[in-house]
Amino acid sequence: MLSGFIELNSDQVFSIRWKSYDEIIRLALTELAALQPGTTTLNLITRLESHIPPQGFNERHEMGWGFIDSTLHKTICRKLELCNLCQDEQQLFWTAVENGYSRLLQCCDEFTHLQPHYVKELLELKSRAA
Repeated sequence: MLSGFIELNSDQVFSIRWKSYDEIIRLALTELAALQPGTTTLNLITRLESHIPPQGFNERHEMGWGFIDSTLHKTICRKLELCNLCQDEQQLFWTAVENGYSRLLQCCDEFTHLQPHYVKELLELKSRAA
């Protein structure tokens, strides 16, 4: 069941299973960490980290479409609204996803369990939305 959503704009929404959604966010986080650190990068990292379960997450708090973040005492829905990011953050996000996709193609199994075709579909949706 599709339970992770990346909203590019009001008309374009990428839908995927929650585990793959988490992997795409982790992929972007890994690539962002490799970029030149700056305020915008750090703000985006903080925002993306809030969309996936934190380290040491208790699986009892998993609901698929979302999870309970016990450190914040609130339920987090797996929906990333890119349209709410500033232009610089959007550009950084897409750069990170594109870099991650390239790395996935080179060493898929060593890097993540995410299948490259999911990231390709997201990038294709982005190009159609532009």
